[in-house]
Amino acid sequence: MDGIAIIDEGIQKTGATIIGKTSTEGYEFSESRAAKDGEFLGLALDEVNQSELTDERIDAWVEQIQKEFLNKTMSVKNIFKKIIIHKKTNKYDFSYIYI
Repeated sequence: MDGIAIIDEGIQKTGATIIGKTSTEGYEFSESRAAKDGEFLGLALDEVNQSELTDERIDAWVEQIQKEFLNKTMSVKNIFKKIIIHKKTNKYDFSYIYI
């Protein structure tokens, strides 16, 4: 899981938004660089100690990231819609571009 933290550090430098964080609840571990504020920075799978939970965790995570991605996509569409409206009035207000 520490590898997720290393990847996250690089992604954070780009200003990108991270999706797919998962709760640390139900996991048995002492510490992890990938755990922050009660969440893992991605999907954590423990095939050694909790393999019986893997399929359930994957299914829940896939559903979660689909919703998170859809929410982000809809936000982007709304931002572009505002820019297009301004374009029709021949006034460009780029303050709406905050992606």
